Amino acid sequence: MPRRVRISLLIGIISGLFCWVGSRGRPEVTGWANRAGDFGWAILAAQDLCNGRDPYDRPFAREVVPYPIPAALLALPVSWLRHDLAGALFFGLSSALLAAGLLRKGNGALWVFLSYPYFAALQNTQWAPLVMAAAVHPLLLPVPLA
Repeated sequence: MPRRVRISLLIGIISGLFCWVGSRGRPEVTGWANRAGDFGWAILAAQDLCNGRDPYDRPFAREVVPYPIPAALLALPVSWLRHDLAGALFFGLSSALLAAGLLRKGNGALWVFLSYPYFAALQNTQWAPLVMAAAVHPLLLPVPLA
């Protein structure tokens, strides 16, 4: 297995584990802000789509601006998992894709995984690593639409 793939997988696994452990340690999370953090609305919307319900017809939709439907489509593959696991898997895969793209230019850009913005994204299971991965992988360019 190439070195770039091994490093990317390691970063993805470690970040996914940290994301999962962090979400498990938040018992105060209730209501619409489930344990999947920022990715939670996409999971709920994907579940609604699978069950034939309107994803925008939830009480929290009046409090926050929900994501567009493409976000729910990206969450479909993991919508059957528990929210904390789905969020961790999403964040780990996003981080692995970002690492694979950054490693094309050498190891120097991997410092991004030790930055505060990345740590804040990890704490809240945000989309930032996947959006950044779209900047280095041309096939992922449609992802920011979500």
